[in-house]
Parts: sequence; C-alpha cells; structure tokens
Amino acid sequence: MEFTTIAGRECFVFLPNNYENEETSYPVVYLHGDKSTYAFLKEADFLPEISYIIIGIMSEKRLDELTPWPSPSLNPKFPGFGGEGDEYIRFIETKLKPEVDLTYRTLASPQSTGITGYSLGGLISIYAAFHTTSFGCFASMSGSFWYPEFDSYVTKLSVRNREARFYMSSGDSEGVGHKDRKKDAVTYTKKVYELLVSDVTSSRVTITWDEGGHHANTHKRYKDALLWFNHNLKNK
Repeated sequence: MEFTTIAGRECFVFLPNNYENEETSYPVVYLHGDKSTYAFLKEADFLPEISYIIIGIMSEKRLDELTPWPSPSLNPKFPGFGGEGDEYIRFIETKLKPEVDLTYRTLASPQSTGITGYSLGGLISIYAAFHTTSFGCFASMSGSFWYPEFDSYVTKLSVRNREARFYMSSGDSEGVGHKDRKKDAVTYTKKVYELLVSDVTSSRVTITWDEGGHHANTHKRYKDALLWFNHNLKNK
C-alpha cells in the first residue's frame, strides 16, 4: 500500500496479492479515509484476503466533502457542515475514477465498483446511491444517519442503480451519552436500512450489529465491510 496523487488528489492505493505478476483486471472500491485509516489498513491482518483494488481518498475537508448539504454544527466547539457532497461524488466519478481506470488494471463497470466509509464516510457512501449509477456496491460502517433531514430525504428518492447492493454495520450503543441528534443514531440507522429494503428488496441489503458505540469494534467493522465486497463486486 502506498501514497500517490490521482487526479490531483492525494490517495493511498492497495493492490491485491500478485497484481504485479499477472495480467488480471480487478474490481475497485473507493474508500473515504485519512492518515489514520491508512495506518490501520496497512497493519490489518485481513488485508491479504482483499481481492480488489482499494483507492483510499484522503479527506481534505471531511466536514464539508462528506456531508450532503450544509447544516449547523451540533456542538459550538466545532465548525458547521459544509454540504459539498455532490461536488465530491462528482469528482470521484468524473475525474478520479477515469484516471484510476487508465492507470490500473480495473474492471470499470458499476457492478465492479464500490464505495465505502466510516461515520460521515458511511453517510456520503449511501447518499451517493441516490445520485449516480457509477457504483454497484455501497458499504457504510457506523454511518452518520442522524445527519439532519437525511432520513426524510431518502424517503423521497430511489436508488439510481437498480442492481445495487448495500452493506451497513453499526453498534447497538451508537449515540449513547449524547444529548443532540446523535442520541437517536440507532433509530436513524434502522430507518435508513428499512427504506433501502423497501426500495431494492431485503436480498440486496445487509445489516450487521455489534455491541458497542461509535468508536468500538472498528477493526471488525472494517474487516466485515471490506470482505463483504469480495463476495458482492462482479469480478469479471
């Protein structure tokens, strides 16, 4: 795994075992990340099991890029949310993905392309499903579905790629201790799951729960989500 610049954006790239020694083309998953994501994955014991290319997109303005529309901060100690998600998704599908497909041996079809992230990264990954057909697999780890108006927004739209598959994971104690919208994180996650099921059927939507809060069991949540892609991305 190494850092590189793609379409003017700093990214880290994971190539599957034997990539350099064969001519096989691979599915691709776009992962919203940062330096801590890179450090974690670099040492992850499950990385050798990954059978696709990972493009880790380094967050430049996480609170802006990974949110679907502007919203005030839930805590006066932090800045508000910029809501630049549409521009960020458009950058991935119109600039980043085309360059990745030129640079690496990829399977470029939507059904061979995934998008995923943790927290706000999980939120924007599911949001993308309602705005583009460029991806066929969407995974959210502890997605921030408490984001203001997101649940009502999802009720008004349908998933663009009608063959899409979804994976969601969360802790049953998400939001415990908070006094703002985050306190109902579990309820919001369940609602988004139910809305996805009603749109694309239960056979295309997987959800898993574990015991813990937002920052608990991160290794398992990453492992389960990233290995889910192994079995759901089209590999030919």
